Amino acid sequence: MATLSTTLSSVGTSPAIILDPVKRTTSVQLTVTTGSCGTFGVQYTLDDPTAFGATGATGAAGTATWAALSTSVAIVSSTTLEPVGGLTWTVLSPLGGLRLFSSALGGGVTYTLKALQSVLG
Repeated sequence: MATLSTTLSSVGTSPAIILDPVKRTTSVQLTVTTGSCGTFGVQYTLDDPTAFGATGATGAAGTATWAALSTSVAIVSSTTLEPVGGLTWTVLSPLGGLRLFSSALGGGVTYTLKALQSVLG
């Protein structure tokens, strides 16, 4: 069982995590490794991002459609994310992909997004 991950340390979007849409349950974990504060979010797609390029899609016209799983403004220190310890979601329906986005980052913030999919549906 492989954990898939991506990181974001600048304004914009991270490379997409390409998921197996056959697997129905996906656990998603967001942590911060360094920094001071930022405005960020997690996006998902029901499309197959591989149909739009190996690294996923940027959200431009003619590519995968991305929607917000979560958005937040966080105050972070070098090892914590408010709420402390990071954020975790469990999505009980198939997903095609996940990615991070940010419209503002300060103080060298680096977010890490990990996904783990259930082998059993």
